[in-house]
Amino acid sequence: MLSPGLYSTKTTPPITASTTNASFTLTAGCSGAGCSGGITYTWSGNGSSGTGSPKNLTAPATPGTYTYTVTASKSGCANKTANISITVPPAAGSCYTLSFKGDNPKYVSNHNGIVKVKAADNSDSQIWKMETVGSHFKLVSQGSPNGTKIGYVLGVRNQGSSEENIIDLQTSASGDHQLWSRTQLTGDDINRYKIERKGTAYRISSYRMWGQGNLSDGESDLAIYSDPGDVFGWNKWTFTPKTCPGPVIEVK
Repeated sequence: MLSPGLYSTKTTPPITASTTNASFTLTAGCSGAGCSGGITYTWSGNGSSGTGSPKNLTAPATPGTYTYTVTASKSGCANKTANISITVPPAAGSCYTLSFKGDNPKYVSNHNGIVKVKAADNSDSQIWKMETVGSHFKLVSQGSPNGTKIGYVLGVRNQGSSEENIIDLQTSASGDHQLWSRTQLTGDDINRYKIERKGTAYRISSYRMWGQGNLSDGESDLAIYSDPGDVFGWNKWTFTPKTCPGPVIEVK
């Protein structure tokens, strides 16, 4: 009969891969009086296999949070297991839909040249391409019901940097008002992000809250807002990968 053994298995803390299909390393170790010699670490989960620590792996091709398991075995002792999670962020230069958290999530849309937050309609008007600019990115519209402002980018109106400044579709230009960064949230929101204007702590927000804006009023449904406690669902965004609809020229 195997005894419990005077050791336990430990892993590196949760980690974030640089992007999809990127290389990363998992490490397992041992703590306790029984750690001397003869311990084998075996990995499993998400297509991983083999033994050893550290273990070099390739991140999954789809953004999300994934769990890997390491099993430690030692002659005469019961096996011990530990889990480690890895978060794979969306890849820049690819296309996505952006939806906020809610029971009935809405999507950022180019609605005939006006930025609206609408229910999913599976159209190109809800697809946005991330164009990398240094350590930030632009969000480029990939479609519109009437063809208006395709290739335009999301930017803060009048180059604003204050809370409640409106976000609309603009020709691409230099300036921080069109540059965004994303930061992964934690806990139950581990697969969501805040999207902040460069040079500020203000984030893209569906300022009409749950997407209740009037589609015919001619005004944008997005603005930049403060939410330091990460409280409100309409400030938390999910990037869902989509196929880019075809050649779209960024309008400058």
